[in-house]
Amino acid sequence: MGEEQWPQWDAAELQAKSDSTRVARYRLHQSWYRQHVLGVGPGERPGRRSSLVGNTLDRDAVRQNPRLNFVNDAAYESALRRADEVQLEGGTLEAERLFHNLLSSMPMCFNVFGAIGHVPAFGEVVQQVMDPEMMSIDQAVCEITPTPALGDRTAFDAMLRGTGAKGNARFIGIETKYTEPFSPKVYDNDRYQEVTAGSDWFVDGAGEHLKATATNQLWRGLMLASLTESAEGATGSYVVVSPADDITAQDAVAQTQRWMTDSSRLRFVSLETLVETAAGHGDPALATWAESFGRRYILPPQS
Repeated sequence: MGEEQWPQWDAAELQAKSDSTRVARYRLHQSWYRQHVLGVGPGERPGRRSSLVGNTLDRDAVRQNPRLNFVNDAAYESALRRADEVQLEGGTLEAERLFHNLLSSMPMCFNVFGAIGHVPAFGEVVQQVMDPEMMSIDQAVCEITPTPALGDRTAFDAMLRGTGAKGNARFIGIETKYTEPFSPKVYDNDRYQEVTAGSDWFVDGAGEHLKATATNQLWRGLMLASLTESAEGATGSYVVVSPADDITAQDAVAQTQRWMTDSSRLRFVSLETLVETAAGHGDPALATWAESFGRRYILPPQS
């Protein structure tokens, strides 16, 4: 199908009637990006292959250029590598979302940490907005479960391993969101309560409160961070990265912090802050990334 035959990026048929006003704006932006920046047609609506949706890439286009969903070669190569490695590690990774869905936070994660995690100057950005004690980044990995000690499939969307000012090992577990909500399902079991009660990350009674819908996913991520700290002998923290207008994520972080012994171990960092900090650093690689990532993911101001 040629460009002249595609539904236009803002066609109503390429949107989703169930979207909130916020999600609809992001879906529309990704449809614009697909048509005007990538120059490819829309793909199949997940679960409904008889119809199209604006934020999905045409399958033939992805076969011809599997890099389409990534802002640079480093992000693509990281995604390609981890798609194989995660399976070997016994984890789960939805390749369909990773390579075809422009709106998904999974490729977005690779488009941050896979794209610039190897850039030396990125360590200074991380120090400024995520962990003031992190002096350098030694490794950036997406889609990782660093320890099986929690006994479930909880994973970090990304993990940064690095070195502190005194040469000590540090890490940051990262949860990325674009338009997706936190998991609404309440997961709880004896192991979770045991880990929470035995960890110095949480105050007394945290397990009973954090198992609630609004904070359950963050609770599990923090438990994984706590266990990773013990397993690796490194000092850890946990960061949620999402657009600045994600009030739900910010509220969930604030609610969760109330049940932590040290609230600074959990932070919310907006995509906008991350992009602005990288753009202002002065490093050419970070500036190039900030321009391409910002055009891809940051919504233009409303008129």
